[in-house]
Amino acid sequence: MADWLRCWGVTRVVMEATGEYWKDAYYLLEGEGFECWLVNAREVKNVPGRAKTDRADAVRPAKVAERGMCRPSPVHPQQVRQPRDPTRYRRALVGDRTREMQRVEKVLEDAHIKIGSVLADIHGRPHPRSGPAARPR
Repeated sequence: MADWLRCWGVTRVVMEATGEYWKDAYYLLEGEGFECWLVNAREVKNVPGRAKTDRADAVRPAKVAERGMCRPSPVHPQQVRQPRDPTRYRRALVGDRTREMQRVEKVLEDAHIKIGSVLADIHGRPHPRSGPAARPR
C-alpha cells in the first residue's frame, strides 16, 4: 500500500476514525514516513456538500483536510502507545473480573444464599464481624 501511494505522489493520508479499523493502516503508513491525519468522522460528514456515495466517502476527507475545514485528531507516538496498550488491556481484564464476581454473587442471591452477610468478599476475604475474634467466648 505504501509503495502504491508513493507511486501516485501521496504525502499526506487522511482517514476517518471508525472504531479500531483505522489503526493498522495508520500505524503502517506512519512507519513508512507518510504524514497521517486521523479525522473525526462527524467533522467530515457535517461539512455541507454533495450526496453520500462510496466514492465520495473516499474523496471527501482528503478534500476537507486540503481546504483546512477539519483538523487531525491527536494520535500518540509509538513511544507513548507501546506502554499504554498493556495498561489498557489490564484495565479491561480487571473490569471483566469484577463483572464476573458480581455475576456470581447475583446467582447466589437468586438461589437465596446470602453468603455476603457472612463474608465481606465472597471471593476470599472474611467479613470483619465474623471469624474467631468476633465470636463471643
